[in-house]
Amino acid sequence: EMNPEGFNLFKILLPKDTPSLALENIIDQRVQTNDSIISKNFSHLVTNALLFIDVLAFRQYLEKGAIPEKYLKRIEETVLGIVALALKTKTVKSQHDDLLIKLFEASIRYSKFSKVTVDTLETLQLDYFNNKLEQYYLIDMAGMALWSDGIVENEESYFLYSLGSMMNISDDFVTKSIDTTNTFITTHKKKIPYFNYSNPVKHFYDQMTQSVVKLIVRNKNRLVKEIIQSKELMVLLAYSTTRDLDAKEKKKVKKQLLDICKTIPSLTIFLLPGGSLLLPILIKFIPTLLPSAFNENLDENE
Repeated sequence: EMNPEGFNLFKILLPKDTPSLALENIIDQRVQTNDSIISKNFSHLVTNALLFIDVLAFRQYLEKGAIPEKYLKRIEETVLGIVALALKTKTVKSQHDDLLIKLFEASIRYSKFSKVTVDTLETLQLDYFNNKLEQYYLIDMAGMALWSDGIVENEESYFLYSLGSMMNISDDFVTKSIDTTNTFITTHKKKIPYFNYSNPVKHFYDQMTQSVVKLIVRNKNRLVKEIIQSKELMVLLAYSTTRDLDAKEKKKVKKQLLDICKTIPSLTIFLLPGGSLLLPILIKFIPTLLPSAFNENLDENE
């Protein structure tokens, strides 16, 4: 209400090219949720949960005059590791827990690794994070991952208290974190899209599948035209309909498809944070666009 559409108070009050305006633009980009069908839905689930990392990095800058090398990468990887371990301890497993991890993996901005490989809390090297604000954030993220209808089972509580103990955080704070998380979610549940569905991650993925398929159909002719120019890509996509591609083949397909998406404006959404998570939908759907051509390539290479 303070800033009607098309009106930006900061751009009027602040001189152009000032550090303040530059910072305002950065913040605007980081919290934006309506740029595309991916960012609009995706950020509601995960991306905003990682935005506090920016605050922690800025604290480092204020205290030390610079952000330590690889700090952002390290804290992102630690958050993902903790969330993955937390989900493993859940008493009631969900078939969508793995998808939640993939959503986190696709939302990272500073790390390039693609899989969470942490097996125990000990391997996380939590002593690197010695500031209370960092430690509190890690505990809160673990608690958020475990939250389910306000019930925290014994194994889940043990995990949270163990995490706190490893960072010398009192049991009182861990208890307060659990209670505060439950109170906040219970109070604001109806306003948070993630908690409005029995399987929120599946709901997101199903919704995005429908949106992406529609987008691909609209660009069918251009997409097919670009793909048939690469014999190797055609063959690999044909193989993907009959068997699982190996790691090397998947890497080739991903790279070539992303290169193609760069040439089609409406498909550049696959290049956005979280977009790579939806590439499997693209790979699965493409052979149906031109089934005869893919079948011919498959027959020729058998």
